[in-house]
Amino acid sequence: MVFRLGGVTDTHIIAIGGTDKVDASRWFYRQRVVAVISRDQRPWFLIVDPGTLAPYERASSQADSASASVEQIAVEPPALRTTVTGMRSPALSGETIRPDAELLFVAGAGWTKKQPDGQVHANDAAHLIHDFLTA
Repeated sequence: MVFRLGGVTDTHIIAIGGTDKVDASRWFYRQRVVAVISRDQRPWFLIVDPGTLAPYERASSQADSASASVEQIAVEPPALRTTVTGMRSPALSGETIRPDAELLFVAGAGWTKKQPDGQVHANDAAHLIHDFLTA
């Protein structure tokens, strides 16, 4: 819908404010930096993180003035294009997350990018990581 309307979206909003214009606050860099952002482009869709703002409460004078009606609409779902042919699970010995471990080993990020020699070394990384994990 945003694309059709020519709008923009910002997500993970934690606060909305402003006096002359709308300002939205959000965290960046794994919650190390909070930024206040504003956009001139409209429509501007803000997706607020749950639990960050108080729930909306209608004024008591408006409580009886609003009404809504529910209308059921029959919708025919599109034909499925995906077929499940089976499931595969990793072997129990291949457990990768151990909450009681003394060491957290994180690897693999960046190996699919070209290295200083201009080549991708994903296979080398796979062997190094596999050898480390089986040691």
